[in-house]
Amino acid sequence: MFGMKKAEKIKKPDPKMKGRLPACTLDEELMGKIWNILSRDGEFLWHAEVGTSDDLLGKLEERPKQTVSDWNELIHLMQTLPRIDSLTITAEIPGKGVVALAFRNFAPSSGRLVVDSEHREWAEDIYFDILELFESQKDALATFMHSWLGFGLIQTGIPLSLSCAVVVIVAAYLIPIQIRQTQWLWWITVATTIITLRLAYTVSDKLIIYTLKKYPYIRIS
Repeated sequence: MFGMKKAEKIKKPDPKMKGRLPACTLDEELMGKIWNILSRDGEFLWHAEVGTSDDLLGKLEERPKQTVSDWNELIHLMQTLPRIDSLTITAEIPGKGVVALAFRNFAPSSGRLVVDSEHREWAEDIYFDILELFESQKDALATFMHSWLGFGLIQTGIPLSLSCAVVVIVAAYLIPIQIRQTQWLWWITVATTIITLRLAYTVSDKLIIYTLKKYPYIRIS
């Protein structure tokens, strides 16, 4: 028995297919195409959650939402709300699997598509059909601005660089060089660092709010 090797564990493949949905405009035509894809195998169960918070910075833990189970009502609600905070559509196709589309219109913004099914071929077909549909409606600029790189520049890169330049220029102008060459240099360094970080934090919030208002992840038309 000592010569027997331990049986290797067989790792089952993950039945879920996940991917990012780009920033886009959700109009009635696009919503109709989504419905057509979801309903091509017949009747299905679905519901949607529409977020109605006005917190663009994503600081709230409890975000108000409305649950909708009528497609026309969903379109009407989206068109009448002044702003969509988030949108999640979950559909269960009997005998096939579950499809979920989720959008966050607050920081950090995102769009996600998940297809969970034991039928790999069906999952791939519906996954890539939905992905292709959204890619054809993609807002390239908004998608980049809410990407890891774009959002990193808006949240950290630009605010920190700008704040550092402002504080250095102001400090150099207001604090005489004679003082900067004394034992006060350490205290000046600490103070300017704190001011720089605080200013960067404020600028970051302003830029994020401006970006989400000017270039929301999902627009409603």
